[in-house]
Amino acid sequence: MSAYPLVLRDPGSGVRQIVERAFAECDATMRVALEIAGVGGVKEGSRAGMGIGFVSAMSIRHEDSALRRLRIAPETLTRRFSILIPHAATLLRVAARFLELCDEPDWPGYPR
Repeated sequence: MSAYPLVLRDPGSGVRQIVERAFAECDATMRVALEIAGVGGVKEGSRAGMGIGFVSAMSIRHEDSALRRLRIAPETLTRRFSILIPHAATLLRVAARFLELCDEPDWPGYPR
């Protein structure tokens, strides 16, 4: 991948951080051709032939044939999220159950 120009989101975006981490773990150099704000900008830059873009699978699900989704690694690049709840709030039962599920041991296919 180091040989190809990249179209990336602005520094600090979640997807960019994942891509930077993956390149660093492989000791590969990133050749950034374009930094742009927004997923739409990444898709347009790639569509225009400026480089390879990285976006979430969800953001490309309705794209036309001008863009092609490629699997780049044997393992999925993962992203960590935080769940925010009010400090002293009493949770609804459904919210409490959701938090219990989040705290269960690894689900198949979902590493922690």
